[in-house]
Amino acid sequence: MPHEPFPSLRHTFATVLLSRGVDVTVVSKALRHSSIAITAEIYVDWTRPIQEQVAEVIDQALVS
Repeated sequence: MPHEPFPSLRHTFATVLLSRGVDVTVVSKALRHSSIAITAEIYVDWTRPIQEQVAEVIDQALVS
């Protein structure tokens, strides 16, 4: 495994979890952020698609 600086590994850890659907609250706690808002702000690019996916699932459930 190539040597990566700690922030890079930390970012990878968070984005993998978020992309796999792990709740932002869980990721925030794992990263030991002082608030969920910090995690959401840093990883907004990953949380937005997840929120859109959730909205689509709910929409499909309500239409069916």
